[in-house]
Amino acid sequence: MSAPPDKRGLPRIPVDSAVVYRQSGSGGIYHGRARNLSGSGILFTTPHRPVLGCRLNLHMRSSPGRIPSLKAIVEVVRITPATGRGQFQVAGKIREVPA
Repeated sequence: MSAPPDKRGLPRIPVDSAVVYRQSGSGGIYHGRARNLSGSGILFTTPHRPVLGCRLNLHMRSSPGRIPSLKAIVEVVRITPATGRGQFQVAGKIREVPA
């Protein structure tokens, strides 16, 4: 049986880049690892569980020779437990890319 078609509007690119983020209105700085990226979203893993629906000020560091750095405001749209104790997969919708 074949997999159902992917309904995403934009293709996802696998990445393995460091992510630093903070929740809007919060002073805490957290770290994670980007796993994939598209023109409208990002998936990353982190030991910190952000609040569903919150906005994050996120900086994804560049992957040498592959992906440029990204600074964006991302809305958390999904959180699931990740492989590895105390890790979460966080799916975010890119809401703004500040100039």
